[in-house]
Amino acid sequence: DPDSYALYAAHRMIAGDNNNLLCIGAPGSGKSTFVETLLHALARRYTPDALNIYALDCTSRRTAAFAACPQVGAVLDATDLSRVGRLFVLLDSLLTERQTRLQGGNYAQYVAAHDVRDCPAVLLVVEDIAAFRERTACAYDDALLRLAREGAACGIYLFVTGNGFGMQDIPARLA
Repeated sequence: DPDSYALYAAHRMIAGDNNNLLCIGAPGSGKSTFVETLLHALARRYTPDALNIYALDCTSRRTAAFAACPQVGAVLDATDLSRVGRLFVLLDSLLTERQTRLQGGNYAQYVAAHDVRDCPAVLLVVEDIAAFRERTACAYDDALLRLAREGAACGIYLFVTGNGFGMQDIPARLA
């Protein structure tokens, strides 16, 4: 049941140990429904001061409905390469800035000791990673890998959907 699990995941997300999510399923199995339900639950649960969401929707275009939410910074299609590039520059600079700010601590510790409004959690949603990688010629694989490895400790989380593992979908080094 994608709806129930998405609501559970939304309740548990943000300022945790590692809130990266990977949703794998066959076409038509409910991945887009899961994404939509999770985004809806997160938008209801967190203010823009606590959470900023960016979405790369390469499949259903259902995340476009969230573009007007105050928590959402952008909903992009991978065909808009200049905006996608700017988003990854933003995320990279944000990660570097937070690593300096946190001084070896982690995001959960920082939020417990400080006002979260100056350091909201960030969620990057990549719906259909295979399509994203195809449309961008795998140009952002290293950036995604860095976010997956280092981002959660800094309050920058990654949520990726795909049909499976392998060169054509989710690379093993990202999973």
